[in-house]
Formats: sequence, structure tokens, C-alpha cells
Amino acid sequence: MTSNSQEIIHDIRAEFEKMINFVTGEQARTAPANQIERGLFKLLIRLGAKLLRLFFVMRSQACSRETLQTAEGQNLY
Repeated sequence: MTSNSQEIIHDIRAEFEKMINFVTGEQARTAPANQIERGLFKLLIRLGAKLLRLFFVMRSQACSRETLQTAEGQNLY
């Protein structure tokens, strides 16, 4: 699992393409709607998890990394 935001974005786009193919592909033409619905739900959960990971990676990159010092002189990392 990567912490590189660009790699995560690439993976999210690939996942979205997979979802489009899932509903437009050859198997979708004959599959019952409930099967497509269950499959989409699983794909959406996975996509949502990747989007949330991207959110946290982006937030982490924006956080300050400077060391703080208490009044007693103890360093906080």
C-alpha cells in the first residue's frame, strides 16, 4: 500500500474505469440487475476506501513536521 498521492490517484482512476467496464461490459448485458447492484456496491466500497486513504495522505503531507518544545525543554515530535 503506497503513501504516494499520485500513485493513489492513478489507482483510483483505474478503479473507476473498472467500474465503468463492469456495467458496460459483455457480462453486464445478460447479468441480472441485483448481481450488478451487489458488484457495484463492493466496487464503490473499495473506491471509497481508496479515496479516504488519499484524503489522509494529502492531509498528512500538509501537516507541519517541526519539533515542538515544552516549557520544561522536552522535545515533542
